[in-house]
Amino acid sequence: MRKARKLFLYLLALFLNFQFLFAQSSVELFNWRVYSSLVNILSGCLDNRGNLWCTTIGGVLSFNPQNNSFENFNSINGLYSIETKYVTINPFSNEVYVGTYDGVISIFDPTSKRWENYLEIRKSQFAKKQINHILFRDSIAYISGDFGLTTFDTHKRVFLKTPSRLGNFPSGTSSRFSIIYKNWLWVATELGIARIPLERNISNPDYWENFVDTNGLSDPSIYFLAVENDTLYAFASANIFKFDGKKFVNHRNLESYETINCVQSYNGKIYFSTPFFVRDITYQLIYYYDETPSNEKINSFTILNENAFVLFLNNGGIVIKNNATNQLRRFYPNSPISNQFRHLAIDGRGGLWSATNTDPTGEGIMHFSNNRWVNFTTQTYPQIETNYYMKVTCVEDTAFCSSASRGLLKIFPSADTFKFQRYDQTNSPLTGIGNDAGWVIVQQTQYENSKKILWMINYSVAKNGYLLVAKDRNEKFYGFLPMFDRRYHNLLIDDYGTKWISSSDGIGLYYFNEGNSLEDTSDDVSGNLTQMVSLPSNQIFAMGYDHYGYIWCGTGSGLFLILNPNAVLSNSAPVVKKLKLLSDYFINSIYVDALNNKWIATNNGVFVVSSDGSEILANYTTDNSLLPSNEVLYITSNPKTGDFYFGTTKGLAIATTMIVQPSPSYEIKVSPQPFVVPKDNQLLIDGLAMDSEIKILTINGELVRTLNTQSKKTFWDGKDYTGKYVQSGIYLLVAKSLTTKESAVHKIAVINK
Repeated sequence: MRKARKLFLYLLALFLNFQFLFAQSSVELFNWRVYSSLVNILSGCLDNRGNLWCTTIGGVLSFNPQNNSFENFNSINGLYSIETKYVTINPFSNEVYVGTYDGVISIFDPTSKRWENYLEIRKSQFAKKQINHILFRDSIAYISGDFGLTTFDTHKRVFLKTPSRLGNFPSGTSSRFSIIYKNWLWVATELGIARIPLERNISNPDYWENFVDTNGLSDPSIYFLAVENDTLYAFASANIFKFDGKKFVNHRNLESYETINCVQSYNGKIYFSTPFFVRDITYQLIYYYDETPSNEKINSFTILNENAFVLFLNNGGIVIKNNATNQLRRFYPNSPISNQFRHLAIDGRGGLWSATNTDPTGEGIMHFSNNRWVNFTTQTYPQIETNYYMKVTCVEDTAFCSSASRGLLKIFPSADTFKFQRYDQTNSPLTGIGNDAGWVIVQQTQYENSKKILWMINYSVAKNGYLLVAKDRNEKFYGFLPMFDRRYHNLLIDDYGTKWISSSDGIGLYYFNEGNSLEDTSDDVSGNLTQMVSLPSNQIFAMGYDHYGYIWCGTGSGLFLILNPNAVLSNSAPVVKKLKLLSDYFINSIYVDALNNKWIATNNGVFVVSSDGSEILANYTTDNSLLPSNEVLYITSNPKTGDFYFGTTKGLAIATTMIVQPSPSYEIKVSPQPFVVPKDNQLLIDGLAMDSEIKILTINGELVRTLNTQSKKTFWDGKDYTGKYVQSGIYLLVAKSLTTKESAVHKIAVINK
């Protein structure tokens, strides 16, 4: 009896372990893709093959002017950090050196086409780690950064000396540029210029000489150094100085708004740029910003050849100007306009839509479909009227985009382009804020598919109006919940048709149910839940509705659940439960997948919580995944493909899961076939119907393993219920839907070797 009990407990433990492992494996992420903004090119240089290398806040771009093709590099193909600041070519090895905002040196070998990343500066104790410039002298690289100056052996790949001080400049003085001139190493810093003879030890502060305001630098904060006609020039933000052999003298003063942002030397001549122009040292004009139709300002530039300048424009891609003909050619990388993926939605064609942000950091709307990005900004599509969009909802192939000033924008495809329709105070009950009737803010929208009604939150401060506005299929509008303080943000519709409206400003959680019709208000039910029950927090930043009918609420300190939201329809207080999990985390969004798991976006990565909220199945961060940032703003998925989308502050990540919407009926396919164990990691089972129970049987009908899934796809690891690999042979896969009672049988060939 005791042995039987032990065997039972052993088998039970195995079963529970398999169940847990299955739950974990179902939320595994693979086939990662990362997209970040590449259109705002910060700096660039030319390699020995004529290719342009460019830095962006979304990685590194390589552009071939011969065939006008781009190649981009990010965390997927070798870069450790995508926020790149500076790029240059080592003339002795032809390798590409990249410096980042967070102190990473990345080196690309054009022969092996591989990146090496050096994190010593990033992991150092320096308060500031940004890399500004790299100068090569034989096997030594002089690296200037906000931390100061350091040297790097380009052959041995090790850091050498880091001076504590450059002469009298205090430790931590930002270095911005270095140059070798007349056997001296000259370094431009925020406090002036430091120089040292090349044969001296740079670690000894006594060997350094400083040039400051008393040495002719009326503005000692120097950014660039360059030589023309054997004369050294120093560039402050709006002043140019030249060295007369003993001190610096003023060469030219620019207007205060004409900030010098780039200096280049070519064939012994100096050229410099501001956001508005490129000129040579004699002040001859090379390019003026109004030469492009959109008047984009200049980030920096480089020189392609004697007749061609390459301009890197603010969110304007690459422009190549032929100086002989004045012809301009523009090239845009296929890229999102922004790294801010604030709110995501999938349309009926599988395309992704993303809002960026509100004023002042909003950058428009982004659409991704068939590996092509379309960016909607006031520059590219003036019809959108503002760049401040913060939320988006898709209805079939149409996107409804919520703006922070111009109401609700409808974008829908038409032939090879898009059409637009706006809803605001002129054609709907939506109202503006304060004294500006035209400043209409729409927060989250939701589509109630069963009734074909689009619901929207009309946000406002200190102005009477409707909190909730509905648009029916005939474009007729209705207003509900008139109130003065409408600082509400998030909208959720439960299975009873009740609309839940939460506030990130902490003023409560409203509910509303219109009853049988929009016109008849006699059966409407509404109220503020905070007046019925004590909530763990009145500040709710995210909501999700799960398969049990629970409402999940995300706050600045974890999660709580509303277990029976239908109670409000009978004027009863629902049961509220505070979860212990993630109580120290700020919740940005909640997504409920097909298996009823909860994907929680936080400022510390992604957490996958089990269906009942009792355990964490997975935690994804930048350390164990290809997330561009741990600050994850929003999560959604395409249930038809199993692709999950993670919007972050540094770009978008897409990864594939086994969580796929089930087929209407069984169309089972397995791969690989034959299944070789243990060589093949797992057998993919595809084409499953809803809520499938899968039994793996021997040809004689003996049970080997039972699997359960609500997904279209699952996998078998080739093991039986005891955890041992099965023997070679033919096995039967018998699947049955516990919902529809439909069943199917498929054969599996297993080879154990």
